[in-house]
Amino acid sequence: MKRKKILSDRKDSNGNRFIGIINAFYIAKQCNQKPMFTWDAVSKAHLLVEDYKNFNKQRFISTALDTKENIFSKNFIQEHCLTYEDKSSLSLATDEKFRYLKKFKNYILNTNYDYYEITRTEDYIKDIWKDLDICNYTQSAAEIFNNINFTEKVASIIKQAHLKATELKNTNGGGH
Repeated sequence: MKRKKILSDRKDSNGNRFIGIINAFYIAKQCNQKPMFTWDAVSKAHLLVEDYKNFNKQRFISTALDTKENIFSKNFIQEHCLTYEDKSSLSLATDEKFRYLKKFKNYILNTNYDYYEITRTEDYIKDIWKDLDICNYTQSAAEIFNNINFTEKVASIIKQAHLKATELKNTNGGGH
């Protein structure tokens, strides 16, 4: 039987897009389906005019400037990334009416859509899926992130961050 696809389609900041990808990969694994995501670049002009956040009366521009080619390996993009042009022609269902992962899984197995969009990818996935094993999710999220194939540049930055975190941990945050 052909595997269906679980799709994360976030258009906001890079951090939220990564949360969406991790959630899509997790749900896809739980449902034995294929994870997919979208990642279209956002123009700087759009960010300056329309897409900003307010925090304590300060204006912050979103951080969705990187292209998928600058973040992910070519193979990872080919395997898991869907363009918005491709998405527009899909047979697509969303998860918004489901509060239980088990029911969503049954829906996937018993319907004929090719793609199932994970639309609610907030930080608190445990509040979305009432039957989610949060310990399993937390452990899986770290594994999913570690298995994302990044470009050499991004992988190097992540490696440097891990080394710095270890250094700070070993020195109690730099204090003596």
